[in-house]
Amino acid sequence: MKKIKEGQNISAPVKNKSFFKTLLFSLLGLSVIITFLLTLFLTANYFRTSLSITTAFNRNLLSQTNYTITQMDDNAQRLTQALFGDKDIISFLNMKEHDSMIPILASRTLDKQLMTLPFVDSIYLYNASLDLFFSSKSGEQLHSGEFKDEQIAALVTDPDFADSYTGVPIPGSVSGVSHVAKTLSYLVFDSTKEENGLRNVIIINVNPSLLTDSMRTMNQFEDGMRMDFVIMDKNGCVISTALSPLLEQNSQLYEILYGQLLDHSRSSGIKGSFLTIGDTRYFQSATMGNKYQWYLMSLIPAGVIFRDILTSSLAGAGIMLGVFLIGSVICLSVARRLNSPIQAITHMIKGEPVENLPSDLEGTREFRLILNTYEDMKKQNLQFEQMKRETAYSIRQDCLNSLLTGNNTDSMERIASRLNGLNLSRLLTDTLCMAVLKIDSYDRFLSENNPKELWVLRFAIVNILEEIASGYFPCQVFSRDNDKFVVLILCEEDAVYRIFRNTVDKMLLDVQENVKRCMDISLSAAYSTFFKGVEHLPSMYHNMKDSLLLKMKYGHGCIISPYMVDEMDTGSFQFPTQKAEQLCQAIEGSKTEQSLELYLRITEQLFTYDYNEIISGSIHLAYTIYTDILQKFPGLKEEGTFLLREFLAALQDSEISGDIASHMETFIRAMCAGTEEARNSSSQQNNNQITQRVCQIIDREYSDPALCLSSIAEEIGLSPNYIGQIFKASQQKSVAQYILDLRMDTLAYYLENSTLPLSRILEKVGIEKNNYFYTQFKKHFGISLGDYRKKKKLTEKEEE
Repeated sequence: MKKIKEGQNISAPVKNKSFFKTLLFSLLGLSVIITFLLTLFLTANYFRTSLSITTAFNRNLLSQTNYTITQMDDNAQRLTQALFGDKDIISFLNMKEHDSMIPILASRTLDKQLMTLPFVDSIYLYNASLDLFFSSKSGEQLHSGEFKDEQIAALVTDPDFADSYTGVPIPGSVSGVSHVAKTLSYLVFDSTKEENGLRNVIIINVNPSLLTDSMRTMNQFEDGMRMDFVIMDKNGCVISTALSPLLEQNSQLYEILYGQLLDHSRSSGIKGSFLTIGDTRYFQSATMGNKYQWYLMSLIPAGVIFRDILTSSLAGAGIMLGVFLIGSVICLSVARRLNSPIQAITHMIKGEPVENLPSDLEGTREFRLILNTYEDMKKQNLQFEQMKRETAYSIRQDCLNSLLTGNNTDSMERIASRLNGLNLSRLLTDTLCMAVLKIDSYDRFLSENNPKELWVLRFAIVNILEEIASGYFPCQVFSRDNDKFVVLILCEEDAVYRIFRNTVDKMLLDVQENVKRCMDISLSAAYSTFFKGVEHLPSMYHNMKDSLLLKMKYGHGCIISPYMVDEMDTGSFQFPTQKAEQLCQAIEGSKTEQSLELYLRITEQLFTYDYNEIISGSIHLAYTIYTDILQKFPGLKEEGTFLLREFLAALQDSEISGDIASHMETFIRAMCAGTEEARNSSSQQNNNQITQRVCQIIDREYSDPALCLSSIAEEIGLSPNYIGQIFKASQQKSVAQYILDLRMDTLAYYLENSTLPLSRILEKVGIEKNNYFYTQFKKHFGISLGDYRKKKKLTEKEEE
């Protein structure tokens, strides 16, 4: 028992914070919370019910207003149809010249209509042809520039407005959101345009108070009503109101209401919200469920709705106090009974002897089991902690490496579960940045170190990298592909990339300097932009490997940012043909220094391109040099091929521009040395060998009609011009002439020593029977083929 006490991490009991008091207060708190929640639920339910009833009542009243709007619109439409069907009205609208009688007749018609429609304030008639307005209220006939209702005159004389007008009534005499409209104007345009592009119009001006008057009548409201109403269009123009004197005196009422509406959704239906106007808090309901999507709003003082709710809440508080007192007595009794076994377990963990335990628990099987289980759990916990420390790094590295491969077939749920188990769940949610560091000149690193110690060196680099990087950012560090190390940086959501980039550069430089100082190992680094989601890790790692190839330009120990990647030329590098020819000529002349200088000029821009273009460009230049030199010095074919292969092999291991320049310099110096040696040695022997080789091919293939200088040069592997020059200098005739002479001599042999027909003989010597053959035969032998045969027969007779 003493052993348990020494190894435990359990704090000593605090006098004022015993388990008994904690349990007692917990039970008391639980009873209070349950009572409070129940009271709160009932209060909230009553609150919601009151709001629902109020909202339903408001819905009924506002729906009646919607009906009034519809009815007003229908009446206006019927009046319009009646006016357009009246001949006196039509006569005024179609009047082409001023006529004093026609307006009088139109005025009488309008008066008759207005007598039966008290909700109509006035009617305007507009003759587009004469640009003439007629008002039923004043009886005046005025042009648009003189008409008193300037708003209507401006709209009617705007052709674009007439084309776009949708029939929505226009509030009249409105200035901003703080004035109530005096009229609602329905504009009915004629379907045809006049010569001036305008249309005849009938304007019906309706009194907007009809909307709230009908509502007040149907719901039996008086001037001192407790419910206020406002009708407003989508632009904040107040169309009609039914307000109490208190609200009518508030100059900022309409601005407050319009601002409240803009903060809520504008979909149709009743909206309920609270707002404060002056010193009074109101419950506001609003709807747009009408034809013109006007806001219909009702305001009810919140005190009227919630008076009963406050009374109920106070009653609930009294009930909760009574429950608390009763619950305190019950909780005290329960806490004492539950604390007894817990106190006994506490004594056991503290190492007190078994005989000091409470008498009712002493020697029980359950407490003996708890004691043994506690000792076993402690031993297992120590073993588990040791195992976890030893395997944490390898498990974490395997998990992160599997995410980089892109071949992971696990579902996102399974991946998330694994990361959570390794405390790497932030990789799933945080913004990330990947940095990849690579050991420079890895082949030399392998050759200079014991293979059995390589993993120790990599582990040391990981430790240095993790220690330094964690001082700058929260991150995860692991090794990859033997020569690379990955840092996954967890970034803040609102991080500014420019500032972040400076910090990353400083961190990577710190790592490079420490690894170089402590281990004499050079590292190059590249890092990415921000990204989010572990599914992007494979593609991001691939991009970072490509970015590391840019050290071809920047050298070992560089830090490559995303902006440096964008600065690379991604086009195709074109070698300057003229300088390439000059380089080949310099190598032919064994001018080593001049050749190296020309190479540097040719490749001035090469290392501003990407890695693949640099490699392919270097291979192209080396092969160009190789083929050109072999054309002039065929004897260097074996040595040149060996040098080219050595250069290509070395090129694959090149990491920086200096490596390629060094390998190319070695290649150029060797080629210059080869050309110089070839010129200093006896060239006559090489020429004789070439001539002998050509003669052997001709003697073997002369029966083939396709035999020529080009086919011979292709077989030997030299240029036709070069072979032709050497052969003619040696044989004093061209290759073609040599072939022809051989064929003619062989033809003569067959003619003299065989009985084969001429066609068969020509086939055997590779000559076609045509006029060209007869011409060449006579030119070669000095006589024609017929004379040659006659001469042959005479010779045979003489011999007989």
